[in-house]
Amino acid sequence: MNFSQIPKHQLSKSTFMYGVQCAKRVWLNKNLPKERDIQTAFQTRIFQQGTDVGLLARQLFPGGINAEPENYYSYQKSVADTMRYVRSGHQIIYEPAFQFDGILCALDLLVKINSKWYAFEVKSTNGVKNAHIFDAALQYYVITNSGINLEDFSIIHLNKNYIRQGDLDIQQLFQSVSVLKEVQELNPFISSKSIELLDVLSKNIPPDIGVGDHCNIPYPCDFQQFCNKGLSPSEKGSEEIIIDKNKHASFANNLEYPVRYLSIQTWSSAIPLFDGHSPYKQFCFQFSIHTQETPGAALAHFQFLEEGMNAQQKKLIDNLIEAAGEKGSIVIHSGSFIKYHLQELKKSFGYLDKAISSVQKRIVELSDPFRVDFKIEEVLKDQTFAFHGLVNEQIPAGFSILDSSSAAAAYFNLRDENDLNKMPAVRKALIDYSEKSSFGMAKLVSYLSAKAI
Repeated sequence: MNFSQIPKHQLSKSTFMYGVQCAKRVWLNKNLPKERDIQTAFQTRIFQQGTDVGLLARQLFPGGINAEPENYYSYQKSVADTMRYVRSGHQIIYEPAFQFDGILCALDLLVKINSKWYAFEVKSTNGVKNAHIFDAALQYYVITNSGINLEDFSIIHLNKNYIRQGDLDIQQLFQSVSVLKEVQELNPFISSKSIELLDVLSKNIPPDIGVGDHCNIPYPCDFQQFCNKGLSPSEKGSEEIIIDKNKHASFANNLEYPVRYLSIQTWSSAIPLFDGHSPYKQFCFQFSIHTQETPGAALAHFQFLEEGMNAQQKKLIDNLIEAAGEKGSIVIHSGSFIKYHLQELKKSFGYLDKAISSVQKRIVELSDPFRVDFKIEEVLKDQTFAFHGLVNEQIPAGFSILDSSSAAAAYFNLRDENDLNKMPAVRKALIDYSEKSSFGMAKLVSYLSAKAI
């Protein structure tokens, strides 16, 4: 069949998954794509890692032919090419595409072994998630209804226990899990859901669906700003800061001066880059400390940012120990994250055990007297919060990095940055964000402690 004879698809694998999460999202994706939220650096990095892992997984089945389209608008040609490759006897096909009843799907790997077809979908995660099963179920439904009998359907994911030593061992880096039974059981659901979503797309108005937990489960929707327009904080599902005067007063009174507010940022990579790395193993690359010597005193600031990406962290831990001093409370936002990384640094630098233990013993979790899920970023967005004269400078404006995930992505991307003029700007944004993070904790404690009086 000539690809020009294949009608344009109405649903793809990704839009079907949108619809499983929220039918309104799939309608908005088709009809109001310009309302989509701006993609963050972290989201861009996630997509790129998925692409990189998928390309690497092809080495598990070398020598295949690539059916990948030139662009998003050429998938019908990819469908025609795939069927042509199947008929002409190709045993391994990369990115084969299939279409059935207006639904398009592209698979990562289609492999013929002993005259039987095996489907493989690659995921840049350390295991199989529920969303992956639904994703695979749609692919199985479309592929088998396109005339390909699949002997098995497997998900290939990263092996979290693999530790790189020397060149990447592709066979050890990946693990394959059959999900055939699960996807076959979902076949009736896929059929009925497809009909439902095609009906949604045929309408002139979106489904009347409000905001809720589904906006972030299993993945954050990219139309949240659009759906949240005009809603009150309670309608958006956000909570007010909980003011418990007794807890806040007790927290402030029990702090030992000098008080330090510590923020640490880390980076990780799906594909291990250095010896000793495993998939998504995190490494510290930056920290910021604001120190207040006595109650009401001005804040002093110290920050550290690695010059280049590496797995050593020697300069970082040396500077952190010095900046943390030998006494006084060290306030952090959430204990498990920083405590874990300090413990990992202790393993790497055993001779610093005593010094790192001193830092660990003095840690006080900010989330303990306040709210566990509270985000420092929300405090800094509200410029009505006065900082009670603790510092003489204003909060730096115009941050291009607004959360720890974007900071990690920006730092990681510096590894491949060739624009020498851009590198200083990115580093400056990283420094600004880190400073904001530790500064925000000091500001929050000051504000809420004053409210407790």
